[in-house]
Amino acid sequence: MPAITTTQPERAKITEGVSSLYWAIGILLVTSLIFLWVQNSTHAVGGHISLPKALWLDWTLTTFYVVPFFLWRNPALSPATRSLFGWLLLSFLLRGVAELVVIYATHDWRCLYGISHNAFTLALVAILFLQLPRQLLTADRRAMGFLLIYVTTLVFESINAWQFSLLANPANGVYFAADTPHFAFVNRLTWVELACLWPSFCWFLWVTRTDFVRP
Repeated sequence: MPAITTTQPERAKITEGVSSLYWAIGILLVTSLIFLWVQNSTHAVGGHISLPKALWLDWTLTTFYVVPFFLWRNPALSPATRSLFGWLLLSFLLRGVAELVVIYATHDWRCLYGISHNAFTLALVAILFLQLPRQLLTADRRAMGFLLIYVTTLVFESINAWQFSLLANPANGVYFAADTPHFAFVNRLTWVELACLWPSFCWFLWVTRTDFVRP
């Protein structure tokens, strides 16, 4: 009996200690791999997609939606920091709705649209960051580590969109870089970007492991 009463609370503690953020990241990764399989197994809108581009899609969704949502809802952060990530989340929520409509309804998406929104969001980041108080809480300073990852992702995403526009036209129904020689450079570049970003993101998750709570 003593062994049972000791083990059960420990297991419960371990389960509760797994933040919803980590579950969301894992579920989104699995969903992205399923999307890769579906996209390459059917004649879906957008054409075939390479593995690095599917992983990049997962990365951008994680960076622009999942993590900002949890930072926005995190009571361990100051209101100013939470507001910053809330505005960034809203920016991409509006873009996401518009992009889905244009891609799947009007089929008239242009790479320039995404690049322009990235530039707008970079300006928004700068404005919101400059409005933060000089004295930040320790948890806020840790959250700022993700902001650097966020900005770097915006820059990489703009470069990717520009490179893609040189090789394909979304107006012709091609929205993704396939695993073909035609997109070889774009795919190699994406692997390099992922190799740069994921280690820093893992570091961020480690240093903030006690900051996140269930929303």
